[in-house]
Amino acid sequence: MAPTITKDTPVVQLHAKTHFPIKLISTNFSIWQRQVRSMLIALDLIGYVDGTLHAPPKVLEGAANPCYSIWFRQDQSIIGALLGSCSDQVQPLISTCETACEAWTNLHAAFASSSRGRIVSLKSKLGKNPKGDRSMSDYLFYMQSIANELALVQSPVSEEDLVVHVLNQVGDEYDSITSAARVRAEPLSFKELGDILKEHEKKIQLSEATRTLSLATANYTQQQSGGGGSSRFGQHHRDEGRDSGSSANRRGRGQTTGRPARQTAGSGCQFCSIPGHDVRDCRKLARFLRQHGLAPPPVAHSTEFWVAVKFLTEG
Repeated sequence: MAPTITKDTPVVQLHAKTHFPIKLISTNFSIWQRQVRSMLIALDLIGYVDGTLHAPPKVLEGAANPCYSIWFRQDQSIIGALLGSCSDQVQPLISTCETACEAWTNLHAAFASSSRGRIVSLKSKLGKNPKGDRSMSDYLFYMQSIANELALVQSPVSEEDLVVHVLNQVGDEYDSITSAARVRAEPLSFKELGDILKEHEKKIQLSEATRTLSLATANYTQQQSGGGGSSRFGQHHRDEGRDSGSSANRRGRGQTTGRPARQTAGSGCQFCSIPGHDVRDCRKLARFLRQHGLAPPPVAHSTEFWVAVKFLTEG
């Protein structure tokens, strides 16, 4: 039913900063017009811009029609708010418009072509957006944001299509997930797929960390066996109870222990980051290695090794 105006219809005073706070610029018409439509619908004023509420006659039975006065004042209030919500570059498009409906129509006509171009660009981006090195959370968030933008430009993507786009672009590491999803009887929701992919990502990270740690310790063990030496890490723990004074005396006479100097207090253990000891003294690391049947590492090890160890112990 078309809206009507009576002599008792109130005039709603609109203000751009309050009712249309998002300013219209050249790139955000879809979001801006959604803002305006939603507010006008909420205030029961949408008929002024979509053409469903026509102006009453100015004169009724030989006298000024009060309903026209109400319509005119409300229409001018809407035009003023629309102007205030447009950027300086956009305002000339509607500055000479006589009615809110004319202003609304002009804006739609001006931005229609750019909106179509935006739709093509977003759809292309959705279909050609491989995950690459991004985290799964970041990738899923980006894909969802593209779908949201398409919805704002009145070209929504179904949840099933969004799931397909993600499955096609997550990469070979997720082949087991994509294969299972394609033969599944019931379609996966985007949230369900996200939970599954993020859990699989954790398994991949754990596997890579374990492999890095195993290779590092295996290489070190081979070096120790080939050189006929014993693990200084283990030897250091066995020598902990020896008289430190005799060692100090030997060093005072110019003798060396053959080991790298201990880290100074406050520098922090390379493994647990607690100051006051170095990695050779770290009981937390020694316990971890014993529990996993791993050889003790050399003191100076690759960054990848420590990242792997920390991932395994903290992840």
